[in-house]
Amino acid sequence: MKLFLIVLLALFSLGSLIVFGCDLVPTFAAYLKRIHIGRWADETAWRNAAEKKALQWLKKMPPLPVTDQTCYTVLPRLQGKYYNAHFVCWQQAGLLLGMEHSPEAKQLTRAFFDKSDAANAPYTIGNAMLLFALLKNGFADDPAVRQTAQRYAAEMLSFAGEGTLPYQPNGAHRFVDTLGMACPFLTEYALLTDDAAALELVKRQLDEFEAYGIHPVSGMPVHCFHARHHAPLGLYGWGRGCGWYAIALAECYDLLKGRDAYADVLWQRMEQLASDLLPLQNKNGSFNCILGADARADSSATAVLGWFLARAGQAQAAERAKRYLIGVTRRSGEVDFAQGDTMGEGNYSRRFEPLPFAQGFALRIGK
Repeated sequence: MKLFLIVLLALFSLGSLIVFGCDLVPTFAAYLKRIHIGRWADETAWRNAAEKKALQWLKKMPPLPVTDQTCYTVLPRLQGKYYNAHFVCWQQAGLLLGMEHSPEAKQLTRAFFDKSDAANAPYTIGNAMLLFALLKNGFADDPAVRQTAQRYAAEMLSFAGEGTLPYQPNGAHRFVDTLGMACPFLTEYALLTDDAAALELVKRQLDEFEAYGIHPVSGMPVHCFHARHHAPLGLYGWGRGCGWYAIALAECYDLLKGRDAYADVLWQRMEQLASDLLPLQNKNGSFNCILGADARADSSATAVLGWFLARAGQAQAAERAKRYLIGVTRRSGEVDFAQGDTMGEGNYSRRFEPLPFAQGFALRIGK
């Protein structure tokens, strides 16, 4: 009986150690990694460290939680509900876009494309951004990439029909995320293949959001709206959501400039968005997770909007954003304090940690 109690106590102690270890170790590790954060001799030293970390992540992406839960995480981990594999593809795309000058980054992303089996995996909107990054970086003639791009374009056109593309197949809502993930890919694909239908879908997508998804006073996009009655859902001015809208405008403008008159429309919208964003930038250069609200600064919003402001001719504002990001970069080269994955309209993450997507766009500022 005594031996049984000893074994039972030992098992209970081991279980408790595992349970609390899964919760306390990451918290303590994050604390240690933030010691002396932002202490960089100059921008070159920062960029070298940030690019080194980006390459490390391209080789092996860090686990990215899709829940705010930080206590008693053992069970979600065991159930496979703590991380979401679909979250990784657009993180990988963001890193490649930030490391476009690096042949190693291109090959690592191509290897990730094979490893993730994107060519055969079911359709997800995030893979469209990965395909865009690959097409943009010299893989347009790669048979597997091109074949997958053709499949995605066909599926997107099918899902949209005569209307616009939902975030998920047959979805009833039109998310701002879809603009940044899908429109650059469809535009790149349309220009590569002379697919007029793909380009027309891009124009319908952006025009519809301009009509129903932009606040008439603040000029900020809403997280999403209902496809049928156009009622807004979620928040106007969600930071990374504004970033998705900015990505769609700037990337599509760059692709269409000098090739399609719609580029002039996009440039006007870029100028308007940049003008509306400037009063919402904090004095330290950051943008909050909810623009214009008393909320936390978000490195993912700051990185994307800083890059966008540079593309829209607002160099000083972009420089302030970059300076803020340098100031919140860990000694390891990780840009910190980026908002975690959103769990639904109106349900925004309270986690603020390193995010590869934010890392990639931080590196794009000033390039």
